[in-house]
Amino acid sequence: MRFLVRNFLKYRDMFAVVMFITGLPLIYYIRDGVGLAQNSSAFTAAMAVGAFGIAFLFKNLKSFENPNRVAFSLLLIFLIITFTYFLLRDRYSAVNGNFEIITYAVIFLVLVSVLFMTKESINRGFLPLAIFLSIIGAALLIYAVINDPLFAIGKRASVRFGENDEQGNPHVYGKGAFFGIILIFLSMKYLKKITIKVLPLFATFIFFLIVLIMTQTMGPILATLLFFALFFYFNFTVVKIASLVGSLLLKWYVALVLVIFIGFGIKMYIKNKDILKPVYSQVESRFGKIFKSLTTSEKDIRKKKGTIDASASGRIELINNTIETLDENFSEGRLRYIIFGNGYKHNYIDIPHLEVFDSFGLFGLLLYTILYVYMIKIAVVEMRNPQSIATEFIAYGFIYYMVLNFTGGLIIEYSRISYYALVARFVYPGANQFIKSKFSGLT
Repeated sequence: MRFLVRNFLKYRDMFAVVMFITGLPLIYYIRDGVGLAQNSSAFTAAMAVGAFGIAFLFKNLKSFENPNRVAFSLLLIFLIITFTYFLLRDRYSAVNGNFEIITYAVIFLVLVSVLFMTKESINRGFLPLAIFLSIIGAALLIYAVINDPLFAIGKRASVRFGENDEQGNPHVYGKGAFFGIILIFLSMKYLKKITIKVLPLFATFIFFLIVLIMTQTMGPILATLLFFALFFYFNFTVVKIASLVGSLLLKWYVALVLVIFIGFGIKMYIKNKDILKPVYSQVESRFGKIFKSLTTSEKDIRKKKGTIDASASGRIELINNTIETLDENFSEGRLRYIIFGNGYKHNYIDIPHLEVFDSFGLFGLLLYTILYVYMIKIAVVEMRNPQSIATEFIAYGFIYYMVLNFTGGLIIEYSRISYYALVARFVYPGANQFIKSKFSGLT
């Protein structure tokens, strides 16, 4: 019993962070796939963030490590301002007051909890558990689509919200695959030398890549491409890459697996060529619809509904509505709405940065942009000179929200703002270099 208590106290901070970042695919499967709490946002939030409340227990509240004061202060000010807007909102607005209060309560729980966590406590055992949860989440998605009678090859892979519901949330599994890819690359980076251990890591990377492609989620795919660029830029030169590829190919087991993999791939392609044709046409159709959505005028959107992507065209309509509102404010001389916004969640826009401008005006946009740019700055510094495995992962993981800031979602959302809290708390230059030296030889 004492052993369990000691290990609980030792690893609770790490578990809270890992569960929040990589546990969502597992939570969604338990929620929707098993049917424990189908399509329940409350269940999702409780499972994803509840561990932060548990981690807060038995803490010494007399002292805590300083976060990044600039980022944490900007984030706190932004949240106070948005919460004030929420309290002063039009009582006839469509905002669900109870839901928003719970969202803010969850966010502030994370904000307070991470203040009493240390970099050592979240780094201890971070990588193995994060990889394990990521693999479980991705495997459960594969299991779900295999056993889903409504799933067809080429369709976006997700776990349906219920038996009678054809919709699911592929973005959760796309994000999970993206985080899994980061974890595998970090594992490879900190291997002391290339051994046969690299093969399961490479196989897991391919697995996550397949899951990412199956979800067909543009945000995670763009984030993955940006991650590849930044990871190789900060960790390799052309000479190093050439040397690494050469050393890998000289390993007999790598060459053998590569030959078997290529041969098996060619064989499977020839055998299933006809089956794969619908996949190509489906993916081509999706990307084609997205391109048409971006190049189609608002008037033609309704006429070409069958040939354009519904998600992309819907977002374009929301952008046009926001521009029309701005034009009305200008033409009618309502400068206060331009400067201070139209009110809390005035419109559903699905682009966070634009939503900030619409709801909180130039004042809110300036504050949020400063916060956003500053978080990018400290994340890049962390990528260049990482303090620990966990903080390096948090920095690379922030790429997802960098991209999502202009591609989809709400600005006041517990998963987004809670991740900002992790960045503001743990990612800052020159902090605790001892951790870096201690974990530089990760095995």
